[in-house]
Amino acid sequence: MNLSERLSAAKLRREGFEDVPGPDVDVESAEPVHSPGWGKPGPCPRCTTMGEVDFIDLVRAITSQHCPSCGFEWVLSRADFDALTS
Repeated sequence: MNLSERLSAAKLRREGFEDVPGPDVDVESAEPVHSPGWGKPGPCPRCTTMGEVDFIDLVRAITSQHCPSCGFEWVLSRADFDALTS
């Protein structure tokens, strides 16, 4: 099912057509929802809820993030990320 078919089906479901088929998803071979990468949101160090990126400083190579659940804020440098993932 391509993107335009999924959008059309979603629009029909919103309009009350419940019998419109959704996209077929093979759970066994599905890609992970979150693949770690520098500059992408990461899990909160305190509660493991997925964080939100506040800003990315390309000059200093840091990302500032916060947790929408517990409010914790943290900074992750590119060097720290590379050390954690290697």
